[in-house]
Amino acid sequence: MEFKKVLLDSLESVYTVCHLQHPDGEYVLAASEGKEGTCFAYDVRNQFQKQLVWQGPGGTRSIIQVPGSLDFVATQEFYPDYDAAHCRLVYGHFENGSWLIQPMQDFPYLHRFDLIAAKERQGVHFVGLSIANSKLFPEDWLDRGKVYVGHLDREGQQLEAIEELPLRLLKLHGYFPAHQEGYSFISAVEGVFKLHIPERLGAPWSVEQVYDQEISDLVEVNWSGPEAKDKALILGFQGDRFQVLNALFQQEIYRFPEATPFVQALWAGSLAGRASVLLGYREGRAELLLLQMQEQEVVTYRVAEQVGATSVLAFNYEGQDYILSANRTQNQLVCYQVVKKD
Repeated sequence: MEFKKVLLDSLESVYTVCHLQHPDGEYVLAASEGKEGTCFAYDVRNQFQKQLVWQGPGGTRSIIQVPGSLDFVATQEFYPDYDAAHCRLVYGHFENGSWLIQPMQDFPYLHRFDLIAAKERQGVHFVGLSIANSKLFPEDWLDRGKVYVGHLDREGQQLEAIEELPLRLLKLHGYFPAHQEGYSFISAVEGVFKLHIPERLGAPWSVEQVYDQEISDLVEVNWSGPEAKDKALILGFQGDRFQVLNALFQQEIYRFPEATPFVQALWAGSLAGRASVLLGYREGRAELLLLQMQEQEVVTYRVAEQVGATSVLAFNYEGQDYILSANRTQNQLVCYQVVKKD
């Protein structure tokens, strides 16, 4: 397997990436966590032609596509060392080939969020996770994080009916969406929780604990069989151990043999026709790794090293697979074309 750089761009303190796909266009976005950080879009259908989306403020941790459009919602002013008391959401409305950015609302310490299309085109659900509720200093974790739910008013570009679920979690960090299955997973020191998405807007949400070990992040990958939904886990808060358990968290499928200190980038899906995991960590060798299940064995490929990826995803365009990575250590956005060797 080879990884050919087809896009390389400098972006100070680049932190997060996003892929927007719609019949009207296809773009990848990258944004900075720096105080004066910028966000850029790259046109996938036009050789990654670049355009400015916004020039400050930075502190962007998440960019999420609004279902059924090229619009997005993003966070701003969530800066390093959990400087996020003034974190806010902004709405990016796509029109005539660019985005108009409008403030939505303040949302302190919002670290992860999601937008989920409700059934029968009723609207769009909102899920938000605050990593903490307040902080006096970076390592102050006394005021635990919260889980928020509600819905998005697309016309008004605002959130509505926001409520807190009766759940407070320590170092509430991880989120994995499984929209087609009707649930999402959230993870924290207390373990992993399954959030059941209601079929209609305004209906009650429910949440249940499904695992009781400290987990920073998780994704689902089909390594033990088709539709296996094995759980790929980062053990410990931004920890250094990568493990895959079966769907019910009962049996170990795989454990990476070496430490992967300070993992921040994790993605799972199909790459080069195989069930794959992308894993990026920021300390030590700071590698970006591709792990694939091949003939009942996990094979590891080194995509890059000394890059310190903080966000990674993969996508397919015109039959070709690509890996998009925010290489934070190098202050670079890189898109790699995945080339299979004969």
